[in-house]
Amino acid sequence: MYFFKKKLLAYVTCNLCRLEAEQKRLERIGPMGYYSEWVKAWKRDTSREAIQKHFEETGEDENAQLIAMFCHQTDREFRIMMGTDVRIRRDPLAMRMREDLIKQSI
Repeated sequence: MYFFKKKLLAYVTCNLCRLEAEQKRLERIGPMGYYSEWVKAWKRDTSREAIQKHFEETGEDENAQLIAMFCHQTDREFRIMMGTDVRIRRDPLAMRMREDLIKQSI
């Protein structure tokens, strides 16, 4: 029983570290850059500077730009992003897996 608790604690700690790293990445590159990896059809620049420049030119804030980007997302990309793809085991960060890693885990 002691070994199981120790292993579970290590697993939870590892996942918390990974989730924290993902949150820091989201804050660093912004929502457009973070979510753009799940929208392959989106070819525009997703840097913070490009988002601000587009806002100044058109008046579309970041939320409106996110919605426009997600309109280009395929069903498959959406399922992977939301973690509902049946080929992926339920892991908080499994939705961040690249396509080749998904195929390996099947």
